[in-house]
Amino acid sequence: VTKLQKDPRAKDDVKNEWEKLVKLGFLVKLVDLPTEVQDEINSNTRHFIAQTIAYKESSASTKTRICWDSSRSSKQSASLNSILMKGAAEYSVTKMLVKFRENKYGISADISKFYNNLKLDAKHYHLHLAMWRPNLDPEEEAVIYVLLVHFYGIRSSGGLCLAAIKRIISYAREQNLEIIARILEAAYVDDCNSSVSTKEEVETIKTNMPGFMRRHGFPI
Repeated sequence: VTKLQKDPRAKDDVKNEWEKLVKLGFLVKLVDLPTEVQDEINSNTRHFIAQTIAYKESSASTKTRICWDSSRSSKQSASLNSILMKGAAEYSVTKMLVKFRENKYGISADISKFYNNLKLDAKHYHLHLAMWRPNLDPEEEAVIYVLLVHFYGIRSSGGLCLAAIKRIISYAREQNLEIIARILEAAYVDDCNSSVSTKEEVETIKTNMPGFMRRHGFPI
């Protein structure tokens, strides 16, 4: 916060990014939650996650990104990531590239807000809190916010998202959408790159995959 005082433009970018996360429903003020949820949070050990700022000028959508440093510990407590399970890393860039080059027609899609599509269970809210100063003034009182969804930087997020995609793959097969299942099996995190043999298959994917993914909570 202190460093941002020297760069008004960067300060505004960070404020806008935070407001965007709130507008999307990813964060909420603690005092805006139902009373019973507030009581549950306040009756537990409250853990606050530190934030850092990352800049990526080449990004078309998010040049300023608020990152969650769940690996940071303090003298009073361990980090959140030290007590969370990571899960198995089953993604393979090689597999995705092989599938992309396998057939005549390439397919490329990106799952929007991948980690943020997974909502946190309310019983874990007390471990996912954040302090925020609305005007980024070091002297103003901080407001407590609650993270309502998973974010990159929290150790369990990747494994849980992978588990969700595996469930969606099974739903695709139940609905006779094998072509969508194969694309998701070759995905690398949120990047869905694969290939098919015919134009008819391309049209099938264009017609069915956006709606299918949206209905199952992972829009592309």
